[in-house]
Amino acid sequence: DINTTATFDVSGTSNGTSVKDIGGSGNISLGGKALTLTDASKDTVYSGVASGSGGSIIVQGGTESLSGANTYTGKTVVESGAGLNLTGSIAGVLNNDGTTTITGTTDTTGKVAGTTTNTGTLTTSGANLSDVVNNNTGIATLTSTTMAAVTNSATATLNMSGGSATTVT
Repeated sequence: DINTTATFDVSGTSNGTSVKDIGGSGNISLGGKALTLTDASKDTVYSGVASGSGGSIIVQGGTESLSGANTYTGKTVVESGAGLNLTGSIAGVLNNDGTTTITGTTDTTGKVAGTTTNTGTLTTSGANLSDVVNNNTGIATLTSTTMAAVTNSATATLNMSGGSATTVT
């Protein structure tokens, strides 16, 4: 776990770094580098703030839980077979090839500021999303979620209940 007063600094690495899991409430400084989680535990919650212009978090294995107001502007990538539980927020884009659950209760929780692209399974409740692109065999179940444009491919499944979207195509 990252202690409340500590900062895990990835920004000084040459190519980013890989760790098994992250948890705790300290900060992560990504800079423009990537932090890859190889075997995240759904029972470990990271509630701190990950920051960095162009920095990315990649969930390669396991399921990561993010509950902080993260400000990094790069990608959050959930690879096939991996998962993400988001009750906090991310400032960049979300690329989901795995299983992602986004739950929000206010304008700042369960929030993805950039485009969400889904080819896996995306489930939301009370979330606040920018654009949503549901591609290929993606399954998106969006409940009481506020979104901008939603684009659903002919081979994807989209279920919406409550909430609002500016456009759905």
